[in-house]
Amino acid sequence: MTTKKMPTPKSDIDTPAGRPANPFLDPELYGRMRDYTERDAAFSKELKAIGDRGAAKKSVDAREAPSLQVLRVGVKKGLALHEIFKRIVAGSESGLWEPWLAQFGFNLLGVNYAKTGERNARIALDLSLGSKATAFFANAGVANWRSLAAEDCAHVQIEKPTEKTPAKAYAVFYLDAAEKYAGCGDKLTAPPAPAPAATARCAPRWPVRRAHTACSANSRPHRGGRCGSWRFPCSRR
Repeated sequence: MTTKKMPTPKSDIDTPAGRPANPFLDPELYGRMRDYTERDAAFSKELKAIGDRGAAKKSVDAREAPSLQVLRVGVKKGLALHEIFKRIVAGSESGLWEPWLAQFGFNLLGVNYAKTGERNARIALDLSLGSKATAFFANAGVANWRSLAAEDCAHVQIEKPTEKTPAKAYAVFYLDAAEKYAGCGDKLTAPPAPAPAATARCAPRWPVRRAHTACSANSRPHRGGRCGSWRFPCSRR
């Protein structure tokens, strides 16, 4: 009697080779965990899964990332986040950028304040339990927003808890990054410069030897059996 091995069912989560799967990408997982897992324990497990998987970098621009759609339509003090993004890109009211972003749980890590050129901003979404973004996602019914943000962001930064401070985590996004920075991952640095064009080969230090011909009667006296014009063995003995 032979037994047939059943194929392993495939997960709906897209997992590139070499990167572990994050089970918290399943939106139904939180519903099943509420009956037997406390909030802090669930957060710790999700944070570990995010750290093991890392940033997937699927949509690193904060204006386009699907995981930030709930935040972009959110409104604080009469101003929506997508409108804040537009003003930052336009370079207007730069003194208000940091407090504007802080209302939605973002930290401004770096930005170009010049009036011209790309903004090249880096903003970090707070993923901790006390994040101001939690209320927006809770009202929208998106429990696994941290894992979704980690799939889109360019970089994930996790700080382990200490005796005095709780665990902290951030998902870093770009805003109006220059085209030359596309694909650079979590480092907003210019790609390596192209290799310099090949230069012409230098002329040889010494004349290229040519085939020796028979010495003529007008050639210089021989020295040690060699022709005076070229240092080749003389053919005239």
